[in-house]
Amino acid sequence: MENSRVRIFLSALCFALLIVSATASDSKKKEKTAYPEDLLATFSGTVRTNDGKKLVIEDVDKQILEFHGTHKTEYFDREQKIRGADVKRGDSVSIDAKQFPDGELQMVRVRRMPKPSTP
Repeated sequence: MENSRVRIFLSALCFALLIVSATASDSKKKEKTAYPEDLLATFSGTVRTNDGKKLVIEDVDKQILEFHGTHKTEYFDREQKIRGADVKRGDSVSIDAKQFPDGELQMVRVRRMPKPSTP
């Protein structure tokens, strides 16, 4: 009787450790692949140029901002994924970017926004 209680206890302990380790490894994977949202800045403007590696926009204050893309940069038309080449001159965009110590802005997500309606 005592022996079976020990086996049940050890089985439950092993199962609990297995679940905890699986949960911990999943959270580590997410941390490595996702950018913390609070470290990203969002910029909006109109596309001036897009050469596939670099996207230049003009913001509402008429400032020219240059962003650099990587193979990890994601492009969307609202919620639908698109290719970077689909973003054209004159498109309204919202860019989530992170800034490197040298000041360069790296695009994480680019969203093509609906064109503002003219009265």
